[in-house]
Amino acid sequence: MMESMCMAGRDVVPEIREILKMGGRFELLVSGSSMSPTLKDQRDSVLLVAPQESLNRNDILFFMREDGSYVLHRMIGRDPDGGLIMNGDAQNWTERIEPSQVIAVVERIRRRGRWIRISDRGYRMYVELWGLTRPIRPLIFRMWGVISPVVKGVSGRS
Repeated sequence: MMESMCMAGRDVVPEIREILKMGGRFELLVSGSSMSPTLKDQRDSVLLVAPQESLNRNDILFFMREDGSYVLHRMIGRDPDGGLIMNGDAQNWTERIEPSQVIAVVERIRRRGRWIRISDRGYRMYVELWGLTRPIRPLIFRMWGVISPVVKGVSGRS
């Protein structure tokens, strides 16, 4: 098995593809907020592996959009034509991609130095519960925007 590397940026996609093709894993630093609260921008990283034949609901996939941008989003289902329905954890809208657009699947998440396996029962429970919030996520994030500064102020954090 190859050593994992931690890098940020879309310019590393050719390297990711090559490492995964050789059976390796690639650690990617998260950038962007579309997968909040599961993945935090510039704090968390993910361990990518090559996609297998079957992609499953709730997998976090690294894929290329038709416009050439690269995204980490959660697969929340399939359409009747075999397309994958994707959703960022901070979003309430979905997008459809083809399985051929998938570059990698997240195997683990590194948060504050600790690895979380996607297969862990606690993580899977969190994902199921968070998935139920999709219709009301805009309200949740607005409320958190009001509450968060108060909580940080009371606790003495900046």
